[in-house]
Amino acid sequence: MKQVLLLVFSLLAATVLAQPQGQFQGPSPEMRAKMEPYFNLVTTVSLVLELEKNSDLPLSSEQASALLPLLSELSTSPGYSSERASELLDTIELDILTPEQLIWIDGEFLKRQETGPEARGGFFGGPPPGGQNGTPPQQANGNAPANGGPGGRGGPGGFFQKIMAGEPVNMFSDNPNAQALLNELIELERAKLN
Repeated sequence: MKQVLLLVFSLLAATVLAQPQGQFQGPSPEMRAKMEPYFNLVTTVSLVLELEKNSDLPLSSEQASALLPLLSELSTSPGYSSERASELLDTIELDILTPEQLIWIDGEFLKRQETGPEARGGFFGGPPPGGQNGTPPQQANGNAPANGGPGGRGGPGGFFQKIMAGEPVNMFSDNPNAQALLNELIELERAKLN
């Protein structure tokens, strides 16, 4: 659960960083609508992983066989449109998962929603970016993210800017935490086929 909250925080923190200091009001309705398919897909992947690890409703080998090509696409694609993100999500939810599995996933999602942002440490489910002293967040290599890069503050290369411009985005390759969850799910599904 901590991993999922960290993932959601890290994806949304870039929105905070892209705003002028002291002026963040949350994503606009337009931005939310454009981001929704991507975030729903990331959330569903993380919840399918939770389903596999923490429920008595794991995917069958047939489901794993159908899911793996989609997961591989998410892992290797340089980017996909919001329409493709919605198609992938629909395929996972309507064609692969059973009604019982969907009910379990929906229940887990609702549990997360019920905790509310205050219980998770703020609007985005974690401490404010930059910590208590306001220093910029650090990447895994110890450096502050560069403007414009994946997870960066803005510029043409940031994934929020790409989403707003309608450009293809891969929310998994652009975020190491999301990629780690995706890789773990891929390995679990591959093991079912051996």
